[in-house]
Amino acid sequence: MPEPRDGIQGAEDQGNISYRKEIEDALNEDPQRIGDIWRLRSKHGENAEKIRADLHVKTVGTVHSSLGLIDTLLNCKRSTSAPTLALQRARALRSFAKRHEGLSPASKRTVEELATEHQRVADDEEALADETKQIAQKGGLSKGQPGIYVYTLPHYLRFPVSRADSDESNPRTYLKVGMSNVDAKGRVRQQATTALPEPPRVLRRYVLQANNSDYGRVESRMHQHLNAADHNQNRQRGAGKEWFLTHLTFIDDTADLLGLTIEYEDEAYPSVL
Repeated sequence: MPEPRDGIQGAEDQGNISYRKEIEDALNEDPQRIGDIWRLRSKHGENAEKIRADLHVKTVGTVHSSLGLIDTLLNCKRSTSAPTLALQRARALRSFAKRHEGLSPASKRTVEELATEHQRVADDEEALADETKQIAQKGGLSKGQPGIYVYTLPHYLRFPVSRADSDESNPRTYLKVGMSNVDAKGRVRQQATTALPEPPRVLRRYVLQANNSDYGRVESRMHQHLNAADHNQNRQRGAGKEWFLTHLTFIDDTADLLGLTIEYEDEAYPSVL
């Protein structure tokens, strides 16, 4: 694999110029979200909010994720040391190499080696422990804020319960959908210290615009919608009833239908991986 670099170093480096041209051509033709974002990048540059608005996606994290992957592909360089993000990127790189059969053997091998390098970071036990510690310290929410919250365990992010059927679908895993009319962060912290085997990763907090909103009623409707779409509750004996086998894209859309807006998002875990 070419050495990591900030970009192509000169016209004499024909191998790297050829690689970059192949990647750009593949991105131009890519029918998935990364292709859409690549094409809008020529219009908006790195302005993720403008790209998000043009795509009509609900979270800017989705755009940041694809922009990071594009940078990794073009510059042949790993740009993250976070295990969770590295794992997502390893999967995306493998999918990209598989999807673009027109890549030359050398370029495809480079992308696959990039995926292997990201997988190495994702499997680093010490880095995983550090990330888990940082998650526990950060918490992800501000104190004293009500709303509908979504969190999961790091294990469920790394090992989805149900794999995606195709490159364009989302894997499903267990996500906790709960609420607090007073303090969502306090509610999550209470659960984390009494009933969870590892610190949770908070992915979303949704809010209603009206004051004194009844989040209990909204939470109940959200649970009903998830069950109706077969994104079912965990019904095992002794298991919490607010855990659903689902994905963030569906929860984000459900929240939008119920008049909720995203007040907090974990950009390292966007709605579309």
